[in-house]
Amino acid sequence: PWFKPALGLAVVLGLLLLSALALPYLININNYRDQIARQLEQRLGRNVGLGALSLHIWPLLNVNVTDVQIGDDPQIAAGEFVQAKAVRLQLGWLSLLRGNPQVTGLELIEPAVTLIKATPEQWNWSTLKPLQDTTGSEAEQAPLNLRITNGSFKLIDRTLSPPVEKSYSGVN
Repeated sequence: PWFKPALGLAVVLGLLLLSALALPYLININNYRDQIARQLEQRLGRNVGLGALSLHIWPLLNVNVTDVQIGDDPQIAAGEFVQAKAVRLQLGWLSLLRGNPQVTGLELIEPAVTLIKATPEQWNWSTLKPLQDTTGSEAEQAPLNLRITNGSFKLIDRTLSPPVEKSYSGVN
């Protein structure tokens, strides 16, 4: 008699755990590739290219992405601002279950980042959309948490003649 409520609770918890473990197999995250890329492009103000996507639920709900490129400001340089072999995108549970995944965090794993000083006042990173003065609904958007693990950075100073280039690795 006393164990019936405990047994019922154990069954409910077991079903919740099984459904959570089955989630990556039930949701084809690649169906949301274009939507996720557009969201990142809108939030960063840069072109974004995504490779293969895979959904993981442990320890946090995230999407692992291979071969990611974030374009540079075309007024400063052609090419890529960031290239990463792997990226983890953190998503909100409810947004994914509603079919509208919202990226809340971005972890760049071993990225190659090129920082260019074009003028004494302007760097290529300074034109990223989150760093601009925005008003309206975009300003009310939740911040995008950014984390870099074991990155390599190339700093190019074009204000000097000839331009000076410095490299840094192991940046976290």
